[in-house]
Amino acid sequence: MSSNKPPRDGLGHQKVKTKASAGSFRPWSLSKMRKGLGFQTAKRKNARETGIGAAPSMGQVGRMIKTTDERLPIRYVTAAAIFFFGCTCMFIGATAAAAVLWWFSGGGGPKGPKTIQFGTPVTASHLPAPEPAEMEKSVTAFLAARTPRDLDPLIRSSSLSPDEIVTRMAALEAADGKVRSVRYLRPIDSRTARLESVLVTFSKGGNRIAFLSPDANQQWRVDFDGYARYVHPSWDQILKGSPEEATVRVQVIPDNYYNGIYRDEQSWACFALPSPDHETLIFGYVARGTPQHAALVSTMNRTERRAQGGLQRMTLKIRHTDGSDRRQFEITRVLSDEWALGDQPLDDQLAGPLSK
Repeated sequence: MSSNKPPRDGLGHQKVKTKASAGSFRPWSLSKMRKGLGFQTAKRKNARETGIGAAPSMGQVGRMIKTTDERLPIRYVTAAAIFFFGCTCMFIGATAAAAVLWWFSGGGGPKGPKTIQFGTPVTASHLPAPEPAEMEKSVTAFLAARTPRDLDPLIRSSSLSPDEIVTRMAALEAADGKVRSVRYLRPIDSRTARLESVLVTFSKGGNRIAFLSPDANQQWRVDFDGYARYVHPSWDQILKGSPEEATVRVQVIPDNYYNGIYRDEQSWACFALPSPDHETLIFGYVARGTPQHAALVSTMNRTERRAQGGLQRMTLKIRHTDGSDRRQFEITRVLSDEWALGDQPLDDQLAGPLSK
């Protein structure tokens, strides 16, 4: 038999359903949220207010957005993680640096000659250069001299005898024509000798450079071999493919003509060697990793030469090798980074203390 009485709870108290009035308290009201999208907890009632048998309280619900004090433990954890991460990175970096130093100090890798360090040998001479007008006067006197006695106080030591120099001076005048002008240029950026330059132009349109340098007596004199662009043997013999080692004064510029016995670019570096004294373009090849290669590459990288497009006057020793094209030569020595020679070949300088 059904009863219309309201149900009772376990202690005999009746549960009465009531409707919330318009102004009644709402424990989880969204209208009372304060800090962003957090939750605001309802005011807890103690046991006397709730009475025996009320539903157990969940306690105070934590807010989603923590206060400053509540975030402190998280900061400590983050700082500790960053600290240990930084220590790990430092350890890895120190280990890598130690390995690199060990390798390059000779502890690892193939045992062989050390890599040549490109250096810049410094000429010891600090003798002041003459005034430009005085240098032009010296070159004019040199060009007019026609006897060994007249030439003796004007020129440096040469590969030729005084009589041969006189003969060549007459031959050069016949080929170049009369002197039209003598004009001072500038100091020369050379690592083998202290050099100044004077430009000589001729009636036939050509020109030559007279290099002046201090001799053993600290007197500024003209370098005849550089002025005459002296080669030995003659270009006719060299271009015929003579196996004899030749001394040449050429212009040097990097090239990529790898062919024949010089096709291996990993073993050889190629340079074009034009000359104003013949029309045949020849190529020189130098073994990589040698003092000769170091002398050529470091000369090409000098600031003044880069400004001139890389074209460089140099004095070399070359040799034609069997099996190569008649225009291909091996560069066996690098004597100077100019057409005038110094007291020591350039490749010897780079094979000395600077390469160790």
